[in-house]
Amino acid sequence: MINFNKKSIKFLTGIFCLAIFTIVLFLPEPQEKIQNNYDYKKCMPENIEDYEKNQDLLKYSFSHNTILYYHYLNCGRFDAAINTIDKFEKDDFYPTCYRYQSNSLRFLCKTKMRIFNYIFGPAINTEAYKHSYKANAYYKSGNIKKAKEELASNKEKSSLTNKIEFKILLEEKNFSEAENFLKNTNIYDKEIYIAELYSAKNEYKKAENIYKELIKELPKRDDVKIDYATMLMKQNQYSNAIKILKSAKADNYFYAINYNLGVCYKNIGNKKQAKEYFKKVLSKNPDNKDLIEYLATSKLKPYNR
Repeated sequence: MINFNKKSIKFLTGIFCLAIFTIVLFLPEPQEKIQNNYDYKKCMPENIEDYEKNQDLLKYSFSHNTILYYHYLNCGRFDAAINTIDKFEKDDFYPTCYRYQSNSLRFLCKTKMRIFNYIFGPAINTEAYKHSYKANAYYKSGNIKKAKEELASNKEKSSLTNKIEFKILLEEKNFSEAENFLKNTNIYDKEIYIAELYSAKNEYKKAENIYKELIKELPKRDDVKIDYATMLMKQNQYSNAIKILKSAKADNYFYAINYNLGVCYKNIGNKKQAKEYFKKVLSKNPDNKDLIEYLATSKLKPYNR
């Protein structure tokens, strides 16, 4: 009969725990099995339907999940964007590892990331990202109440949450809070925020001076052009707004640019051109409530979110 002293029991317990940890550490998880069968070089397929069809990737790979999310936002399909974010289930570090072509480097990366996750928690806090992205989609859809709820659920501040928070303050005409926000928050691109504040307060000349300088300094910032064009639309300067909108590329702002061009052409009496731009919007978002309402009432508002 074998006699175990306390030292031996501690040693065996340690060996047992180490064995269990090793098994758990190197046992493939669901998302790893999926990634093993997926060519990471095809991470950016030209055909977005590849993302929509692969529900497993949406479930386990946050990078794929967000690509589809931004595609839906760009088309004005805000409910679809929110549903896509809700489909993601687990914290995801595999895309980082699968950037390596070498299997040995992938293995080392996955091992390091798993150990980091077990000891310090998730390397990427996707829960915080989910709240931020959903708040963004709710805000863009006009649901301010739900956007504020998502912001309240997110304890981590980011450039995206700051942007949404500030825009909501402007939406609610809470200008004193917006000014305090600008003073007390370290915000990237503060000049853009200041221009938006002036525009919201109807101090158009001040805002216009900033927008013109920003467009000179940042000619590729199409979001600035959309902001400026929307301000011109508020002043019924539709012809000038059209010039600004046409100078922007619709790749990342398809909905905002084409929708607003349709509104501008409608307001200068060019119904044929307006119809063409609204057709573009409806081609990617056939359930657009604003355009359905327009067909019934001929009333539309500018879009700037």
